[in-house]
Amino acid sequence: MQFLHKGKAMKQTTPHHVALNLRKAREALGLSQVEAANRLGKTQSYISRCETGKRRLDIFELEAFARLYNKPISYFLAEE
Repeated sequence: MQFLHKGKAMKQTTPHHVALNLRKAREALGLSQVEAANRLGKTQSYISRCETGKRRLDIFELEAFARLYNKPISYFLAEE
């Protein structure tokens, strides 16, 4: 499936891209999964499942990660 943005086709974001970008953002801040989990009030296994794509995030969860990692939501949807 493709989406259109200003008349141009856009690729669909896959859970793999979101998961990879979550991990990259966390590591860029020097946080462990345990530290990130504590700051979000979640468990380390929650962070792990999110970063491996085993758990899909709703917009509110993605927003919490964006605030924690000081990134716009669009950062997590990017392919690179």
